Amino acid sequence: MPKVKPLVVPLSLLIILSTYYLSQPWIQTKPTFQLGIFLVSKCSDNVCLEINPYVELTNVVFYLAGWDSSNSTPYAREVESYFSPYRNHKAVLLARKALRAGLSYDAIPKFALELNSTEWSEYLIARVHGNEKLLNELARAIEEFVQDSNFLDFYENHKEFYREQIRLFFRENPNVFDIPHFVGEFFGEKQKRWVFILQPLEMYYNYGGSINSTVYAFLGVCSVSGGSPQYCNASVHEMAHSFINLP
Repeated sequence: MPKVKPLVVPLSLLIILSTYYLSQPWIQTKPTFQLGIFLVSKCSDNVCLEINPYVELTNVVFYLAGWDSSNSTPYAREVESYFSPYRNHKAVLLARKALRAGLSYDAIPKFALELNSTEWSEYLIARVHGNEKLLNELARAIEEFVQDSNFLDFYENHKEFYREQIRLFFRENPNVFDIPHFVGEFFGEKQKRWVFILQPLEMYYNYGGSINSTVYAFLGVCSVSGGSPQYCNASVHEMAHSFINLP
């Protein structure tokens, strides 16, 4: 019986096959980036009230894409004025595509908070029907948007406005830092962190959820008084979303 010669694959062919395989969308590496800016916040122990730059950045992109365009607050008009030249930026176009795919409502701020994580959550992947490639493309485009639009300058220049939002919210809700204790005791759960995120560009919508042992309440604007946003009174409701599915 004749001997069978071993199959020898040329090195060049291996390189070509490897390059093709690594270029396929199903194994794309999730992009991550750091904004490198201090967020505006007020904290007590493991509870914080903040305006998060990742959330604000993502809200700006989705606002330009047409999400929640009913916001006519002075802040929204400033966003419109500053960022309108970038309405056709790749990030905005991809945000429109993501909206059509299902990345809307609570998925928007949750996407924002995962921009600097090592992988996308199953929840976000499910929201876009498994199109992880779209999430990766949008994240890369948003990173480019940061540079192209000088977003960091905008956030930096509005820090006093953000601080004022936190002061006003805390004045209207002086017991807000007691809410996590109440919610945790009620559901018998202990979490590492509890964070209330104010969203001055989000009109009427409020969301809740948890990411990596941190419970979040995303609070939008429900009214405007004297040109100043008044945030929705939904802190307990949204915190509870991490433990029970409320309507």
